[in-house]
Amino acid sequence: MQSSTINAGAISRPVALAGGDYVTQLYINPGTRDGGFTGAVTISVEETTAEGLTQTIAQMPLIGTWGAVGLQEVKYTLRPGSTVRVRVVSPNAGPWRFILGPLIHNRVGGYLNNLNRGKHVLLGDSWFTSGGDFHNRLIARLNKATVVSAGVPGNRASQLIARFQTDVVPQNPDFVWVMVGTNDYYADVSNADFEQQILQLRSMIQQIGAQPIFFNATVGAISYVPEQLTKSRSYALNVRYVPQQLAPNGAGSVRRNFTYSGSVTVAAGATTVLAVSPGQTRLPALLRFLTQSLAGMTLKLEYSSSADGAGAVDLATFTGTGVTNDFPLARTDTALRFVKLSVTNGTGSPITAWVLADICWQQSLV
Repeated sequence: MQSSTINAGAISRPVALAGGDYVTQLYINPGTRDGGFTGAVTISVEETTAEGLTQTIAQMPLIGTWGAVGLQEVKYTLRPGSTVRVRVVSPNAGPWRFILGPLIHNRVGGYLNNLNRGKHVLLGDSWFTSGGDFHNRLIARLNKATVVSAGVPGNRASQLIARFQTDVVPQNPDFVWVMVGTNDYYADVSNADFEQQILQLRSMIQQIGAQPIFFNATVGAISYVPEQLTKSRSYALNVRYVPQQLAPNGAGSVRRNFTYSGSVTVAAGATTVLAVSPGQTRLPALLRFLTQSLAGMTLKLEYSSSADGAGAVDLATFTGTGVTNDFPLARTDTALRFVKLSVTNGTGSPITAWVLADICWQQSLV
C-alpha cells in the first residue's frame, strides 16, 4: 500500500467466526513515511454484530523500520453471530508505504483457555522430574491447580505406557502433560513405533477423561557420537501427535504451512531457491499469499523430487508486484515431492526485492 492520504490503507474481507476469544496474526512491513522516517501503521479489528452494529474491538499502533517484517498479534473477544475484518492504515499525511502479508484468525481453545485449575500430572522423562525446572515453573504459574510430577529419568514412550495405570490413573487428573522422545531416538526407536506409542498414550489419557498436552521431542545433540540431530528432526517432521484420516489417494497427511519473508538479491539471469517445504507431499499445495516489492523478477512454485529443489515439475509462475491469494498449485502426479519456492531474475542487472510467501501443504506420511 502507498498513498499520501492520512488514515488510508487496506481492509480485509469480512469473515464470519464463531463467538469466543481470538488472536489475529498479521505479517507486516511497516514501511516508510515522508521525510525518510520509519513507517507507522495502526492495526484495528472491527466487529459487525448480528444486529448490524460495527465497532472497533481491538487496536494496536505499530512503528517499525523499513524491512523489519514481523508477525503482529492482536487479541480480542468476538460475540456470537458477528463478522470480523482487519483494517491497517497509516496515521501520517504525506507519502508513505507499507506492505502486508498473510492474515490468520486463531481461536483460543475454550477447554485449554484456563489451565489454572484441577490436577495436572507431568508424565515423562527427566524433563518432568519432581523439583525440576518444568515442575517448579508450572507450580508457580498454575497456583490454583495441583501439579504432580510423574517424570522418570531415562524413560521412553513405551515405559510411560507401562506405568500409566499406576502413576497416572490413581491421580484422577484433569490434564496430563507428556514430555518424551529424547531417550527414544537415542535408543533408535523408529518413527513408526514412536508415533504408535504417542497415539496410544493420547488414547489412554482421553479414556480417563483427562486432556492430553504433548511436547515434541527435544532437539538431539549434534556433538554426540553418533550425532542425534538427524533423528530428532525426523521425529519432529514425521511423527503425528493426533490421528489423521487418509486422503483420497490413500496418503495419510497432516496439514502444514511454510513461509518466506525477507529480502533477496538475485544476479542478472540467475535463479535462487528461497524455500523448500520441510517434508514431502502427494497432494496439491495452496498458495495462501505471495507478493514481491519490485517488478522484474519471476516467482516460481513447483514440486521437486529432492530437498535441494532438483527434479522439479508442475511449474507455476508469478510476476509483478500484485498480491496472489488462495491460489491452488496444480499437481499432475501423486509422487512424494517437496514444495519449492524460487525466484528468477530475467533482467540484465541484479535486483534486490522483498518477497512474502505463505504456502499451505499436506505432509504425506505414507
